[in-house]
Amino acid sequence: MDAYQPKPLFKGLPLHAQHFSRAQIANAGWNILQEDVPLPCAIIKQHALQQNSERMKQWLEQNNLFIAPHIKTTMSPELISQQLVDGAWGLTVANVMNLRLAAQMGANHIIFANQLVGRANIKEVEQLLAQYPDLLLYLFVDSLDAFELLKQANLNKSNQLKLLIELGAEGGRCGVREPSVAKALIQSISANQWEVAGFSAYEAVFEGANEHKEQRVRDFLKVLDATITLFVERQVILPNKSLIITIGGSEYYDLCASAFVDLQGKLDVKVVLRSGCYLFSDSGVYEKASIAIDERLANAQIALPASEAAIEVCCYVLSKPEAGVVILGAGKRDFSYDKGLPKPLYAKSRLKHQLITLDQEGYQITRINDQHCFLAVPQDDHLKVGDIVALGISHPCTTFDKWRKMLVVDEQYKVIDAFQAWF
Repeated sequence: MDAYQPKPLFKGLPLHAQHFSRAQIANAGWNILQEDVPLPCAIIKQHALQQNSERMKQWLEQNNLFIAPHIKTTMSPELISQQLVDGAWGLTVANVMNLRLAAQMGANHIIFANQLVGRANIKEVEQLLAQYPDLLLYLFVDSLDAFELLKQANLNKSNQLKLLIELGAEGGRCGVREPSVAKALIQSISANQWEVAGFSAYEAVFEGANEHKEQRVRDFLKVLDATITLFVERQVILPNKSLIITIGGSEYYDLCASAFVDLQGKLDVKVVLRSGCYLFSDSGVYEKASIAIDERLANAQIALPASEAAIEVCCYVLSKPEAGVVILGAGKRDFSYDKGLPKPLYAKSRLKHQLITLDQEGYQITRINDQHCFLAVPQDDHLKVGDIVALGISHPCTTFDKWRKMLVVDEQYKVIDAFQAWF
């Protein structure tokens, strides 16, 4: 195997362009709808990306909030760089592989939104802290056992490591369930001269219908606010600088932002959101979440541009084997399906130039295979073999990890850039 040196293999790029640089791709003059690249191909719509970025930037500034976007969504140096340029306070990671990239990107604050266990993992964190002396790493911890592993590794050699007590909910993921346990953990950490910089949580761990889930999120946030307030008032926690509270994925970040207003009024509290999908939205789970957020923000009389889905997967019509059924050339290897099947958005006939919007009632993906999906169509459908169909996806995180390069297009589907994904 060592003797075999394969050439680069990137889905969505022509054979002759496998080695192309980002600039060469931008200047190649390709257009998705003119069939200049092989399909299926995942694309990012530049205008939607910019609009979503500006939306979040404005809202953070209006509400004196900070963001450390979770880079596990894209693992893309180009997108991460843009988020830092746009003013991100830091970056969020889930594991040491994510951490390597975040450190290389020059983030001064990195939130390790997970429990750090395992000898090799801890050793790698130690090496990265030594390699990047200006880096401040905020690490979740939810048990004395986890803290004991950190102590044994003697990670607290400098002021680079800051611990965040993770507070959890019954039936959720990691996180301390009882305030008394959290209090004991804080006291043990402080007694060993480690710094507790604040608290962390993840609010979107609940299952159920949207209305029921939202109420559980609201209830959880109230408990978090009451618990942290009690610890502050009783001086259980005495942070050296700002009290860090980090919470907020992509579904309920507006609720998270308003949960600690009273605390912010009393103390130097820095609320850091960790949304990873705000740049992209989608045509499924986050589309619904964005609509709900817009409704809640409208009630607060905050005017912001609407979120727009920035990711599509373009593919061909391969076959029309039965009445009412069209087979498309994209599947599990090309798009996410863990939070809903894709939605057919547009079609482009190989005989015409314009895009045709596909009615969501009449055109629906019914099932998927590894490389194919089944599109139910009306009896009078006019799609033909060789036509292009653009699919909107649900859940960007599990679409990005299926592509090593994603093409960026303008509003005419002309390719103007390309982003890497380092999974």
